[in-house]
Amino acid sequence: MKKSAVLSLVLCGAMAATGVHAADYAGPKAAPARVSVNGKELPNIGGVWIRTGSFLFDGSVRDPLKMNPPYKPEWMKEFDEHRKQVAETGVNTGDPTAGCLPPGMPRMMSAVYPMEILLTEDQVTIITEWMGQIRRVYTDGRPHPEDPDITYVGHSTGHWEGDTLVIDTVAMNGETRLDQTGMKHSDQIHVVERMRLLSVNQLENELTLYDPVAFTQPWTVKRIFNRAPPGEEMREFVCMENNRNPIQADGSVGVVLQGNEAKQP
Repeated sequence: MKKSAVLSLVLCGAMAATGVHAADYAGPKAAPARVSVNGKELPNIGGVWIRTGSFLFDGSVRDPLKMNPPYKPEWMKEFDEHRKQVAETGVNTGDPTAGCLPPGMPRMMSAVYPMEILLTEDQVTIITEWMGQIRRVYTDGRPHPEDPDITYVGHSTGHWEGDTLVIDTVAMNGETRLDQTGMKHSDQIHVVERMRLLSVNQLENELTLYDPVAFTQPWTVKRIFNRAPPGEEMREFVCMENNRNPIQADGSVGVVLQGNEAKQP
């Protein structure tokens, strides 16, 4: 069965959740620092990784009212009104994932549940347990298509700068949110990530968002992940079979706590 702490945590007080910290878990001692991929020696970023920090886009922030995206005035006004309403009423609205739509990029990289990275020749594959999203980062030198399809995960190319994997992502769906606070972005968003090992058991992903429609300047945040304990496996996530945040008739996001299903409409 799916973990009982599902999307309700994302929408209700999950900002206090911190994941597994390096101070609490030293990681698998046998994990090698480098691996060979078709004759190329690469940093061992492969494996299952567990988020640290909050579920907000900037994991170092736990209070949605303290989130400070570099929005243009009209975008900030809308965001402020929305989050203040949520804080006052306790009723969340406007999160497409509550209707089982994918989080998409860049939100999926907040990794509500673990994510897995696969290193193969000419491609890095990133899989998130939440919604089962898959990113294919092409490292064979190809450019982005001239007229790429717009998708939830976008189109990603990557290259190595020393021991740092630099990922460039475009063509992302403009209807997703950056996190559960309702932060929007436009369909012109462009994401650059710099992914590197801080130690053999700790991964840093620095994300810089460029959005000429919504932002006054680029926005950079860092997410830290710890290598999962030995034997940890990714679990299947089927939102429609275990959706604990259904969208109500008035557009608000409901919360179904484990064992209270019968109380919900």
